[in-house]
Amino acid sequence: MIWSYSSDDGVTWTELDTPNKANLKYTITGITDKNDGLYKCEARKNYKKMSVVLSVKTAEKATSCKAAAPEHGTVSPEEVEIGGTVSYNCDEDFFMSGEPIGQCQKDGSIDQVPECAAIEQVDFMTPRAAAKKGKADLWCQTKDASFTQASDVKFYFVNEDDSLELITDKPSFKKKSGTIS
Repeated sequence: MIWSYSSDDGVTWTELDTPNKANLKYTITGITDKNDGLYKCEARKNYKKMSVVLSVKTAEKATSCKAAAPEHGTVSPEEVEIGGTVSYNCDEDFFMSGEPIGQCQKDGSIDQVPECAAIEQVDFMTPRAAAKKGKADLWCQTKDASFTQASDVKFYFVNEDDSLELITDKPSFKKKSGTIS
């Protein structure tokens, strides 16, 4: 086997130093744009010659990242330089699962892309007896009983100006009914 290299599209070929002439394998070490070119492997047997030519072109070094918005969400900015950050937001009626910030990596990818999942609407109820006493115990349960003790549930009071006031982020959970209160 003879391995050769051409940097001028096959006009001239230089034989490469290979430790084993009977080996089909040739390893290109230290890949840089200086390794770009054509590599040819020639095999001769019984006066017959076969050859295979491989083209090697290193990828351009990334200088920026193009960020894609998650489904049902947005990203800003859409392109950022290496090391820069992008911010993600979810559309109305969707919540973010993952980090709201992603960073552009040296390879041109963004390290973290969150998902936007639909917010499940639940009905809140308070027993009539409790409401008459000036007390409001809130509890909720999904139609499919998908709440679990591990569910991330928070109760907020919605003020007249639509701002949210956290009531509790550690509600109690009733395993038998799947109710959170």
